[in-house]
Amino acid sequence: SVPAPIATPTSAAASAGAVMCGYNRVNGAAACENPSLLAELLRGELGFRGFVLSDWGATHSTLPSLAAGLDLEMWSGRHYGDLAALVRAGAVPEARIDLSVRRILTVLDRVGLLDERRAEPIDVAAHRRVARDVALAGAVLLRNEHDALPLRRGQRVAVIGPAAARPLTGGGGSSRVPAPDAQSALSALQSLLGDAVTHAVGDEIDGETVPSTALHDLRGRPVTIDLVVPPAGRWRWVGTLTAPAAGLYELKLQAGPLGADVASPWVEGGRATLRIDGFAVATAGGIFGGDASLLPTVDGLGSATARLRLDAGTPHRVTIAAEAHAERPLRLRLAWVTPELRERRIAEAVAAARASDAAVVFAFDEAGEGRDRPSLTLPGAQDRLIEAVAAANPRTVVVLNTPGPVLM
Repeated sequence: SVPAPIATPTSAAASAGAVMCGYNRVNGAAACENPSLLAELLRGELGFRGFVLSDWGATHSTLPSLAAGLDLEMWSGRHYGDLAALVRAGAVPEARIDLSVRRILTVLDRVGLLDERRAEPIDVAAHRRVARDVALAGAVLLRNEHDALPLRRGQRVAVIGPAAARPLTGGGGSSRVPAPDAQSALSALQSLLGDAVTHAVGDEIDGETVPSTALHDLRGRPVTIDLVVPPAGRWRWVGTLTAPAAGLYELKLQAGPLGADVASPWVEGGRATLRIDGFAVATAGGIFGGDASLLPTVDGLGSATARLRLDAGTPHRVTIAAEAHAERPLRLRLAWVTPELRERRIAEAVAAARASDAAVVFAFDEAGEGRDRPSLTLPGAQDRLIEAVAAANPRTVVVLNTPGPVLM
């Protein structure tokens, strides 16, 4: 028997005004110049009547893109920057340009952006309620061994992990959704369970400023990198880094804009790059934060991590370059997590778990734009931290804030 056809939603049902085409190729043709996608599927089968814009830099041509149905190039105008000249030369029919203009203006008019009308302001409180309901509905209890849950008032609870004290509310890049007034899990548990809730970082993500005993300029003078680059300023430093003991080190390039009006390091505030022995290993800053974690440092800086195995006493050439925003100074710092600091943080978490009736480890992984997950393990020392805490306290709860499955 032939299966029944799947009902096809229409653009009218979704009230979609615009669709963005991506960077990739589909059946050999770039998405933004693909007539099978834009003309046949989107406008034909789905009945889409709005306009199509390209992802930022995803337009690869002029005439093929116009012919396929791309209405608006974002963002540079490299291909659509002088369509009037093409019309005058007869390369593009004026009616084709009129069609795209009509599509765009029709949508703008529909939402009240072409006259005195304005779209109704967003009800932020209502959106937050929906986001909270979605988050609650999406939480899954995988298992509950030893009846570890629910937690009860009066229990001594050790809350462990940096993500417990700093909310992780979104992905990286275009999906970043800062929530500056979001309540942390730690403060929520403290308000629910009382003063018997303690916190241990467990997995160190901020590190400590690299001391002058390990960092020297090219003349051999000891230095620390913790400074402010003035607005529109540029700064560059070259020197050497020498580890005191062999092991896995995490170098932290930390940067962020300064100013009373800046609430997040994800505000455009300049950028910085770290190179070790000639290789670029970390970038911080820019509108998407570079390689920086979605969890800012305690003092609000973006923090990009480079993990390196270093030998004791071997100097490595370090180059740091930074450029501040035209209107904002840039705070810049070079920190690290040494093998000793990593073990100390795990030991502190184990001690807290052993002294408590229950332990809650908040583990996390991050998803960002333009990069893949390197593995299915939790980043940093989190896997080992969870094993150590669970060995110290059988009533251990692990909360996973991850974009996908993890092996732990």
